[in-house]
Amino acid sequence: MPGALIPNHIRSRIVRRYFILKISPTQIWRELRRSGVLISRNSVNNVIGRFRQRGNIGNLKRGGRKPKMTEVHERLINSLMEEDRERTSVDLRRENHKRTGELFSTSAIKAKKKDIGWVCYNTRYAQCIRVENRIKRLIHVREMSLTGETFDNVIFTDECETVLFRTTNIPRKICTCESL
Repeated sequence: MPGALIPNHIRSRIVRRYFILKISPTQIWRELRRSGVLISRNSVNNVIGRFRQRGNIGNLKRGGRKPKMTEVHERLINSLMEEDRERTSVDLRRENHKRTGELFSTSAIKAKKKDIGWVCYNTRYAQCIRVENRIKRLIHVREMSLTGETFDNVIFTDECETVLFRTTNIPRKICTCESL
């Protein structure tokens, strides 16, 4: 990981192995390499040294411009999106200005929406199914389910997904590991 930040779960793994299991940095480095983590020996030593110095595994705060949007704005955007997922960044901007008195650019609102986890997915290619055939398919699937069909005698040559209803460009909140 030259030049990349080491994820916290790797850092905690290094610190645990060194301080609790009393494994040497070189052995930790070898274990990480074997498990597919590309990291240098110096990085392992740096993580251990920083933990000794600071007492935690996190990064120091970086300098730079302070963000204008606070946690309050983030919660407001999230709650507005949960109320109506079809809100545009212009609508969110207006509503944010009404409620907080602060005006942000639409690009800043879009970036914050993405940071929170609201992502737009476009409709993929799909074959259209007429309404009459949707009902027939549903009846067929229910019959197969009730009879306990396992399809053991069928050879599947390709994967298939059937979507009966889908709208385009409606954002959905995706769950990230950090939010769990």
